[in-house]
Amino acid sequence: MGEEVVAVTIIAIGCGTGVAITFIHAVKSLIEKRMSGSLGQDVAGEIRALREEVKTLRQQNVDVILALDQVSSRELRPREMDRTAGSHVERIADAIEARRG
Repeated sequence: MGEEVVAVTIIAIGCGTGVAITFIHAVKSLIEKRMSGSLGQDVAGEIRALREEVKTLRQQNVDVILALDQVSSRELRPREMDRTAGSHVERIADAIEARRG
């Protein structure tokens, strides 16, 4: 065999061994956490935190929708809203055409 093939083979064996050892350590750590029961507590805590975050995001969503509804009902009538949306679409279409050619 050539020197290059030997070098590549040794490097491949070293990399494969490193990956295998890292995987074995990760599995060992996971098994130890499951046996101690701390994994379940960590997951439960994360789930509680995510529920709180979802609750906060839902409330923010409702607040934004109500605020937009109030603004649109006070400032713009439906026809004016359609015209505004149409002008935005036209501007976007014009910008796309300008970039194309």
